Amino acid sequence: MRQKQRDNVVDISRFLGIFFIIWGHTYCPWTIIIYSFHIPLFFILSGIYHKEKTDFFVFLKKKANRIVIPYLFFSLASYLFYMLWYAVFLGIDKFDFLNILNIFAVKNTVSEPLWFFVSLFEVALIYFFLRKSISSNLVLGFCLFIFCLIGYLLSPVRFPYWINYFHIASSVSMLLFYGFGNLVLKPYRKQITTNSYAINLLILISLFTILLLASRHIRGIDVNTNRYDMNLVVYLVAALAGSISVVIFAWFIAKVPFLSKTCAHIGQNSLGIFGLHFPVFELSRPVSTIILPKDSTSWGILVAVNCLLLSWLATEIIKRIFPKGLGLSTNRE
Repeated sequence: MRQKQRDNVVDISRFLGIFFIIWGHTYCPWTIIIYSFHIPLFFILSGIYHKEKTDFFVFLKKKANRIVIPYLFFSLASYLFYMLWYAVFLGIDKFDFLNILNIFAVKNTVSEPLWFFVSLFEVALIYFFLRKSISSNLVLGFCLFIFCLIGYLLSPVRFPYWINYFHIASSVSMLLFYGFGNLVLKPYRKQITTNSYAINLLILISLFTILLLASRHIRGIDVNTNRYDMNLVVYLVAALAGSISVVIFAWFIAKVPFLSKTCAHIGQNSLGIFGLHFPVFELSRPVSTIILPKDSTSWGILVAVNCLLLSWLATEIIKRIFPKGLGLSTNRE
């Protein structure tokens, strides 16, 4: 049977998304803007490939292979890396050996970005049951908004006693974006491909302008800790405007053959890059400092590019060592 061709626009969107995540972690001047949409973008893109007709146990096995096993692998790999890093550069006596317990992700994870794996797994399962239970898209959309509202109200900024166990509050907040990808972007994304260059450029400029205006009212945001220090409507507008802007910009990149192929291939490896990039920062920062002054904007971009390429290379090596065992193949979600 002929394999269905991948959607390069989605893969390129993943590439842009993972670059923004890495760049945002350098605390660049655009951090507030990037943080307003980069995580919702990945939940939207994951929602595009949600399959409603899949049997639950087939779905569970697929998500476990795609998310849980990589999470466990990257947690252990990060733990061993930092143990070695401390032993060589900082002193092994300063290393927290009990950090291994964070593989269970009750409050924290071994490497901070790995919370995303935990939350994505929870979101996929919750959405699966909601989709099976609610036949009306309108009712489902309303339920997803209510979940988002609950997550927003549980923000630690408003409820300091709230502890985000297993990142469930973050997952509840992100359900709306996963559902947006499945209910809205999945059936209508082909509209983007049929638009003219002029129309898509006009939409891109308009959405980016909305994002910039909305971001001026965002004081702080961290999906990991479920912190939203702004008006809910402002956050939703910024998150959706930024995410759709990335998808449209990816469409323009898809029109450039060589650039399209390279960006799409990196995007197909975004999950591995996501899991590896924090430890790889320890290597990319000193290398970039040799070339540019530390903490400058250009230094941050160089760190992000170095980190992206090194993480991509490491992901490719891991895939060759474990070709079927880590869920990092280029198959669709």
